[in-house]
Amino acid sequence: MTPTDARLTFRVMFRGPFHVGSGTPAEGLDSTVDHEVPLPGSSLKGLMRAQALNVLQLPASVVEAIFGSPECESGWLWSDAAFERAPQSERMARLKLADTDDGAAETGFLMLGEHLWASEATFTITPRRALDPAALTRDQLVLRASARSISGLGGSRRRGEGWVSVTDIRTGSATAWTVEDTRALLRLMEVPA
Repeated sequence: MTPTDARLTFRVMFRGPFHVGSGTPAEGLDSTVDHEVPLPGSSLKGLMRAQALNVLQLPASVVEAIFGSPECESGWLWSDAAFERAPQSERMARLKLADTDDGAAETGFLMLGEHLWASEATFTITPRRALDPAALTRDQLVLRASARSISGLGGSRRRGEGWVSVTDIRTGSATAWTVEDTRALLRLMEVPA
């Protein structure tokens, strides 16, 4: 199977605004987004890796074999998210009110930023090279489970931003996730770390 044949495609459905920080303030804004690449592949990879370790609780050896480690690069490449329609930017403010009767913000606790509104996006994960069938099956299972376990992305997730659902798009398959997929994932959880 060629790397292109083994490619996985995912759909992200946004349930509200999201914010993946650009890391650079703009005039008058403390927290900005990258309008050219609003949801980079590196952020998706990092989030999926965290889901595999912390939510799915897969052994570190399995996670490192798929997502890479300091000693070995990942065998997979993440695309940046592609949006059918460009996300719409909206400015927002956050503040902490002072304990006064006038409703003023506490000094230093006013943050101005922006977030984005979108309906959906897609991204792909492609193997860097051909994988043996057992590794390919394992990797695809973990990548699909990691993506499907995502319910929030970006910053301010505890403040109502970044709520999403992620599903894999599988052509030629009536069911995206099967009972056998669950059984195989449970077997992977038993692999010694």
